[in-house]
Amino acid sequence: MFSAAGFVSLLLVSGMNLLTPILPLYAQEFDATSTEIGVVVGSFAIGRVLFDVAGGSWSDRYGPRSIALTGCLVTAGGSVIAGATNSLSVLIAARAVQGVGSALYVTSAMLLVIAIAPRDKIGQRISQYQGIFIIGLAIGPIVGGVTADAFGMRAPFYAYAGIAVVGFIIVAITFPSLNEVPRNREAVHARGPRTSKKVLLRRLLAHPVFIAALLVTFTVSLVRAGIRNTILPLYAGDVIEMSTSSIGALLTVSALGNLLALWGAGRLLDGGRRKATTVISLLLSGCTVGLFAITQEELWLFVLAGMLGAFTGYATAAPTAGVVDAAEEEVRGTAVGVQRMAMDVGLLLGPIALSTLLPTTGFSAVFLIAASLLVMVAFVAIAIRETKVPVIA
Repeated sequence: MFSAAGFVSLLLVSGMNLLTPILPLYAQEFDATSTEIGVVVGSFAIGRVLFDVAGGSWSDRYGPRSIALTGCLVTAGGSVIAGATNSLSVLIAARAVQGVGSALYVTSAMLLVIAIAPRDKIGQRISQYQGIFIIGLAIGPIVGGVTADAFGMRAPFYAYAGIAVVGFIIVAITFPSLNEVPRNREAVHARGPRTSKKVLLRRLLAHPVFIAALLVTFTVSLVRAGIRNTILPLYAGDVIEMSTSSIGALLTVSALGNLLALWGAGRLLDGGRRKATTVISLLLSGCTVGLFAITQEELWLFVLAGMLGAFTGYATAAPTAGVVDAAEEEVRGTAVGVQRMAMDVGLLLGPIALSTLLPTTGFSAVFLIAASLLVMVAFVAIAIRETKVPVIA
């Protein structure tokens, strides 16, 4: 089950990131302003924000398989519309539909991965699964850039639709039904009498570790979407005059740095170093983003992109482990959905906010503002206690 979920995730994330190097440039073909470009990039997150929590709760109710199948079909439909339209407003709406499909698949697949993971290896499984995502982040941009250069800006959208259809077929064959999803019944029995879901949700929403995980997730997502997916491609194209293929390679280097970091992050997190990993990775990420403000050479841009990917890799895995620590099994689907929503709010606001600032402040100021956000959240995380890694005998 883990391999099937991981492989479909690899396909869909690769497909999604076919669009990353070309999307701001594609939006310019519609005579979009800098703010409208941010809306095109960020509108994907609108659908995800609206359906993240629903995807988690529906997965608890109907099973990950049904929700994942729906997500693949919705993604395919949105991709075809986005590639075929000549209207900016329709493009924005189609991107939101893609986001709905992504929310349904990613949340249900993550819940399945957590359900089948041994409790003392949650960090490693999360890191491995997110590492699969990063492989998709690495493959997608460079393939998308080359595809756009060879076949035009619309080709990556149709390729994404085809990938989603392949994902649908694999999910239909391999994902378990609701009754076949593993349950950690030992943990439920050890806790004693059954507690109502409403009480468990109130406990979750008041849990300081859960709140901190949401804050870190939101901030890292905002900076990654605003800097990596929007400002950095524009900076590389407008200031350093890189081609779309080179921009795709730049984003691939960032994703490879993220991937390499995740292999070590799992062991650190399962060793009880969730807090330290979070704080240090946020500080180093902030410093790296700040250095973009003074970088004018293409070589150094590649170096910093790789560093940013590595440091944010640790900052991405740690909050998810904290969510698993804080959430009881009966509300884990909702907890994962709420965390995904925090991530996607960051994905939505990051491109819009930073691209809106760009015309008045310039690239250097935008990089420094994003760096400051990461550093401030690092200091907030210092005040949160370390969580204990739960082990079921």
